[in-house]
Amino acid sequence: MDYAQVLVAVDDGPAGQTRLEFCRELAIATRSGVIGLAAASHTPSPVGAELGGGLSADLLTAYREAADFVLMQAHPAFT
Repeated sequence: MDYAQVLVAVDDGPAGQTRLEFCRELAIATRSGVIGLAAASHTPSPVGAELGGGLSADLLTAYREAADFVLMQAHPAFT
C-alpha cells in the first residue's frame, strides 16, 4: 500500500525520537513523504487592568518568539 504522506508528532523526548524513526521506516516502505508536526504553547500571563484587559504587543511578540524557538529545536530531526 502506498501513502502520499505520513504525519508524525515530533517532540524532543525519547518517545518523539522513536515515533520519528518508525515513521521514517514506514515512509520508506510505503514510498511516501514525511510531515512533522511540532507544537508549542506558552500560556500568557493574566491580563492587566492597566491594558484594558489585554496584553501588550511586546508581550505577545515575546510569546511568539518563545514558541518559534521551541519549534526550531524540532527542526534538526528533519534535516
